[in-house]
Amino acid sequence: MGVTFRVWVRAKSSRCSVNCRQYCQLSLLHRHRIDLLRRVSRHLNFFDGRQLEEDRHQVTVFVCHFAACSYYLLAARHPASKEADTWLGAVLPNFKEESLWARYVTSMYWSITTLATVGYGDLHPVNRGEMIFTILYMLLNLALTAYIIGNMTNLITRLTARTRDYRDSVQQLVEFATRNQLPRKLHEQMISHVQLKFKTESLQHQGTIATLPKAIRSSVAQFLFFNTVEKVYLFQGTSYNFRTQLVSEMKVEFFPPREEIILVNEAPSEFYIVVNGSADVIIRREEAGSEQILMTAQATDVIGEIGVICYRPQPFTVRSRKLSQLLRLDRIVFMNIVQQYKEDGQKIVDNLLQRLREAYDPRFEELSSEIEALLVEGGEISEPSVCAVAAGGNVEVMQQLLSKGAEVDKTDYHGRTALVIASSKGYEECVKLLLEHGADPNKADVYGKVPLLEALIARDTATVKLLSENGATLKNADMGVYLGQAVLDCNRDLIDDYLKYGTDINTAGESEGLSALHIAVIDGNMDMVRFLVSRGADPHIKPGDEATLTAYELAERSADHPEIASFLKAQSVRDEPYSSITPRESTSNANQKRLPRKGSSNVEFQIDEVTPPPSPNKGFSGERTIHSLMRKQSARGRLMTIRGQKTLSRQLNANQNPSGWGLRRRDNRDPLQTFPSAGAAKEVPLRVIIHSYHPWNKEAVGLGKVVLLPKTIEEVLKIANEKFNNHPTKVLNKEAAEIDDLSVIRENDNLYVINDSEKLNTSSPPGMDTDDLIARLQAIVTALSQPKP
Repeated sequence: MGVTFRVWVRAKSSRCSVNCRQYCQLSLLHRHRIDLLRRVSRHLNFFDGRQLEEDRHQVTVFVCHFAACSYYLLAARHPASKEADTWLGAVLPNFKEESLWARYVTSMYWSITTLATVGYGDLHPVNRGEMIFTILYMLLNLALTAYIIGNMTNLITRLTARTRDYRDSVQQLVEFATRNQLPRKLHEQMISHVQLKFKTESLQHQGTIATLPKAIRSSVAQFLFFNTVEKVYLFQGTSYNFRTQLVSEMKVEFFPPREEIILVNEAPSEFYIVVNGSADVIIRREEAGSEQILMTAQATDVIGEIGVICYRPQPFTVRSRKLSQLLRLDRIVFMNIVQQYKEDGQKIVDNLLQRLREAYDPRFEELSSEIEALLVEGGEISEPSVCAVAAGGNVEVMQQLLSKGAEVDKTDYHGRTALVIASSKGYEECVKLLLEHGADPNKADVYGKVPLLEALIARDTATVKLLSENGATLKNADMGVYLGQAVLDCNRDLIDDYLKYGTDINTAGESEGLSALHIAVIDGNMDMVRFLVSRGADPHIKPGDEATLTAYELAERSADHPEIASFLKAQSVRDEPYSSITPRESTSNANQKRLPRKGSSNVEFQIDEVTPPPSPNKGFSGERTIHSLMRKQSARGRLMTIRGQKTLSRQLNANQNPSGWGLRRRDNRDPLQTFPSAGAAKEVPLRVIIHSYHPWNKEAVGLGKVVLLPKTIEEVLKIANEKFNNHPTKVLNKEAAEIDDLSVIRENDNLYVINDSEKLNTSSPPGMDTDDLIARLQAIVTALSQPKP
């Protein structure tokens, strides 16, 4: 460009001749053409097949335009005297006088008809130069046309390749099914699987990311499925690293509707986690030739885990209900990961046992007992923890674990020891065995519960006596919370029991700073206020810091119940807290001895010398309220009532806090807006599970129905008739004892409604030795008939 510019400058000078100026102009024109060709060459690389495929449309337009310009150049450069001997002069005489647009359209028309090989003969080469160029141009057209047609054929073939393979697969399956005379149902399942594979092929990501490094594949799996795996019950309480390893090894699979995912009695080679869709867990009745759905697995549910963990044939058939996306984990891979995380393996076993026990169907409970014994004998993953066995009350299994050296005071991921769990369930033999092996009877969990507190709440007098004889107290428990709950439940007997075992009636909860009298004032329950005051509650003391209101000050600020404020105002300040334990009882309790430990001598326990350790609740990160803690209670009548929950939540979540006073709270909201009526919603129905067969009838199948317990036996029978249409006349418990009074029924009890026409199994329950039972009864009668010393 520099040489051209200097030539152009010289041409502009006055000393340059006219010929020099013309030469400079021609040089600039040629230079411009060369520059255009260089740009085209840089834009279109004819030697790069991939680039040429992407720019085939541009290549076609460029070739047409270039040929049209070449045709016109041949005609324009022909001598003017022989203008008629050109292709353009034969069509347009004096074509140079025509407009530029007319000449370009005519040239482009001949170029396109020649490229498309559909020339009509109206335009044709006239002189030798035009013929030679046309020959070369048509040779180029052959190559370009073959290239374009080949690419189009390749694109069409690529689009139809999947459809062709699918049709071939279907045809092969049809021929195979016809040749082997397979049943129609099996034939349809095979076709449905091929159809699903064809439709979901684009959703399968294993092949897409298989070539990526393992770190990237793991990151993709974490992003897609970690949240799902985190919600699976089987992995609750396990470590983050353990769950990460599992997600990295899982494979995605799709199942069409009504396809068997797992078959009963098949080898436990893998288990599945439901991501989307649902699947039915089915049992087969061989004698009746029918099927029954035990449960329906939804998102985040696990199927096939029992067979994999216990290494036993799959006990159920699992069939997809609709199009489902599942995560598959191979058993060998799972076992290898568990071997690296022993503690997580034990938590998995505990979660499985707990899930089986909490199932509504009694057959799951029986299965949990079998699994416990199987795992203790030689579990491939891990033995169940002492806490998990305590939750089931299996004394034999617990004895085996403790004999192997299991830690007796090891806690689960809720901070509960085996002794706390066994006490809450009322398993006296387990409690006795744990105490014999040195279990700490005063170790509290993260919710401020100790074994004696659990036994008192469960109203299990035998367990309470056993614990108290072995030094159990309530000093380490967060008694302010549980006194408040007893107030909300109007449970005076339980409050008296708390006081009997050394609880201070004025104790405040560690999280809310409320005493039992505060809760009664907030609840507006005048009868409970009188009762607490009669038991030594002081309305004039501050259970917390100086900013905390006394119960009297709290009542005085409310205008809804002036009688409570008047009653509390008349009470004098007490110097000593009330205790229902007499000096003789206190001395007697202090001199009680523990049960003898295995392999050790008796150890005396003085209640007065016990120094309670720091409460574990203070170091616990989660904040608690009374209603949230009570939801953690067991199924034996200890769930918080709806009345108490609503009342306390409404009072503790008021909107604003008057300056200068208030209950000790985590926020600045007013704890006192209105006082609800003390008699409002006193009775709240319990939740029970009813079954339509005899509890000893092991051949009966059917799902139970969860209902709210009505007020009379007749209403229970009416509800059962509406649910099962079996016209029942009796209500039995799990031990086949007839129930005449609903007051003996507790939360989540199993009730069995039968009619008189149903034949009762009056013999001993399956698995019970009649001779052994008679021998035991005779021994008991003999022991009772002997005179007392």
